[in-house]
Amino acid sequence: MKKLTQLGVAVAGAVLMGSAGIPLVYAAEGIASSQNLLMKELAPLSGGQRFVIKYRAGTSELSSTTMLNQGLSAAVSRAALDRPVASTARSAARAPVKAGLLRRTALPGWRVVSTTRMLDAQEAESFLRELKANPAVEDARAERIYHHMGVAARAMTPQDPDYPRLQWNFSNAVSGVKAPQAWEISQGKV
Repeated sequence: MKKLTQLGVAVAGAVLMGSAGIPLVYAAEGIASSQNLLMKELAPLSGGQRFVIKYRAGTSELSSTTMLNQGLSAAVSRAALDRPVASTARSAARAPVKAGLLRRTALPGWRVVSTTRMLDAQEAESFLRELKANPAVEDARAERIYHHMGVAARAMTPQDPDYPRLQWNFSNAVSGVKAPQAWEISQGKV
């Protein structure tokens, strides 16, 4: 099914590019560049305060926030994060951790949870391990924020001879939307 979906997306993209008058060379170049950006290795987990958890369908954690919070408290306890840590020569004292539901996501079964303080890499790994040990949890991972790391495709200003005359609102210095400047920095995503 996945291959059919990828094939459908590729065919639809080629048809759209062809019907828009955009050379397919630019489309292929953009696809290859974006795949290279996506294939870059992710940095190792450095800790965090927010985690994304997917619960299995039909579990009580999906229907009851109380059950979800009890499961989170149990994971915090098993990871030994519910006790204060005294300061040492290498680290400052750390308060006990509590975890709770931050929000539900639009994807079925996924929840975002947060802890009361930032966890270091070892604490985050331990917390995730204990979350995954819960049979109701299908997947758990630290929330990552992805940042733009480079240009995926060459920006294109239209080559239409009537573009400056008919599309005055794209580049008008006073009342325009400054589209040419946006095309230089845009990734084409909403």
